[in-house]
Amino acid sequence: MSDAAELSSGVEAHDQAVANLVKAADRLAATAATEGWGRLDFTPDSLGELDTMLTRFLAGGPLSNEILGLSIAYLGETMVRLYGCSWGDTDQWLVLPPSGSKDGSEPADVFHMMESRLGRKAAPLESQVEERVNAWKAEP
Repeated sequence: MSDAAELSSGVEAHDQAVANLVKAADRLAATAATEGWGRLDFTPDSLGELDTMLTRFLAGGPLSNEILGLSIAYLGETMVRLYGCSWGDTDQWLVLPPSGSKDGSEPADVFHMMESRLGRKAAPLESQVEERVNAWKAEP
């Protein structure tokens, strides 16, 4: 396979993975509305709704892998839609800073953000996202 074909194949695979993450996030938002779990509309306030929803689920036992995956996709996709970020390494659940971010900005590891929150070792999701976005802002 030529270098160009290999690159094209990699881009196509990444694009498909991103499309799957978007579908997963949209699916969770639609299911939350249908089931009355909360209003997940890709706004900062919806991250609080997601926190509340997950807390209720955790009261009944461990989260299913499906709910966990959908929730991580929703967290990352909310960052993409609100702040102009983009999905980076989809296997690692990384969200890249928006263009114009200060040099050396690290991607957001949304899997780790969610894992830390579920373990009660981190601030609410809305606060974590705000902190990350503020860290990315270029200094004047």
